[in-house]
Amino acid sequence: MVLRAYLFFMCMALPFYMTDGYHGLGNAKFNIYRIISIIAIVLIIICLIIFRINILELNSFKLRAVDYLIFVCTISEIITFIFAWDKAESLWGTTGWRMGFLPSLFFLFFLFAYRNLISISEWDYLLMLPGPTIAILLAVFNRFGIYPIEISGQNASFLSTIGNINWYIGFLAVFLQLIVSSVFVFGYRTTGIYYLIPIEILFLVSALTQGSESGVLMLCATYVVLLRFAIHTRSSFRRFLFQIFLLGLSMEIVQLLMYRFGDYYNYEVSMLMSVSQKGMGIILMAASILVYVITIICEKRDSVWKNYIYRYLYYIFVCAAIAVIFVLAIRNFDDSWGNGRGIIWKISARAYSELSDFRKIVGVGQDGFTSYCKSVPDINGQIQIAFGNSRLTNAHCLPLTTIINKGLLGLITYILLFAAIIREAWKKYKDTDINSYVQRALLINISLLTFIYIGIGTVSFDHILITPYVFIGMGLCTNRLKS
Repeated sequence: MVLRAYLFFMCMALPFYMTDGYHGLGNAKFNIYRIISIIAIVLIIICLIIFRINILELNSFKLRAVDYLIFVCTISEIITFIFAWDKAESLWGTTGWRMGFLPSLFFLFFLFAYRNLISISEWDYLLMLPGPTIAILLAVFNRFGIYPIEISGQNASFLSTIGNINWYIGFLAVFLQLIVSSVFVFGYRTTGIYYLIPIEILFLVSALTQGSESGVLMLCATYVVLLRFAIHTRSSFRRFLFQIFLLGLSMEIVQLLMYRFGDYYNYEVSMLMSVSQKGMGIILMAASILVYVITIICEKRDSVWKNYIYRYLYYIFVCAAIAVIFVLAIRNFDDSWGNGRGIIWKISARAYSELSDFRKIVGVGQDGFTSYCKSVPDINGQIQIAFGNSRLTNAHCLPLTTIINKGLLGLITYILLFAAIIREAWKKYKDTDINSYVQRALLINISLLTFIYIGIGTVSFDHILITPYVFIGMGLCTNRLKS
């Protein structure tokens, strides 16, 4: 009950919590998150003690690679904190971001708890979706100049009750994966699909209109990863085509909204908006229908579904696409690349190179990026030349921020943790003994969630409206207890 109540708070209360509008929003959300998380952890421990529950004796409980890696990550966090550059700042994290030592332990604790101390059912979907759906609907309204709720500090760079568009795209990514994986797995097996499809269309419309170019990474990663699951069988590939159809339909809805309310659109036209207004939606819808019909014709002619061939073609396509994107990025890379990320990455790389060999292994401490950069005159001078008196709180690249804050030790342990989670999810998905569509949906969701987190993280950062949800999602999706 404690874990379900905590999940309810995370999905229904945290997204909407504000104290002074958008002013100090990150700190306000973190403060309430900290209080509720501490209460939940204490109650869970008390329940284990009072009821004398030995989790090692629970039905089906067995420590696996992911659980051991959670412990390894915890040890890595402790080592990093012991040698932190500024322990006072690293304890809870720097103002506005709050990705410090204790929050990191919270994330790992709830990953372990949701993996091992809760059983998943359809009701958990109902628990997770209403709050984010309302927040995302507000964001669509806001983008077209409609503000049902007056919020202090309101402007076009802020959406819903979430904050700036970089925070919003991370929040949206977490719940978009949940709804996409659900619709993909359930298909037409339940009448609940008619409740889920409109929500998915709403989420996709918001992804197309929100304004951040990170949305491109989110959607590309979503459909590339989903395609890997889809080529397993002909029926799953058809469900993937339905997802492409919904994406095309969402683009057409965006085009209609711009045709009718374009004068009220209050942000710059992003790549996704531009593509949506050039007829790409119709093309995707027509292509998905055509390929769907072809699969039916092939099935009637008893054509064998050669998934092993499609799998090889898939890997070739993905590797080729990554290579092309990498080459294009290198050719166009300069200081202004990615809205200033070029110069930020150069400064961050220089900052890491200036660390001692020991610091390169253990890092400067959780959220110690700012304190460390200020302490190195050359690095601090570069930051002032590029950004004036503004603070540079992270590298705007999750791996680069992690290797500076938590060192090579922290980066490697978290990579191993995510890799183990993906491996466990994929193995369980292929297990023919798994008959629960809910569990299958969650296993696909964890793959989507992890890759989206990493994908967006290449140009973004951890914050209170994405990182806790990612770790809770990882726990739920790899959860093993059934009673």
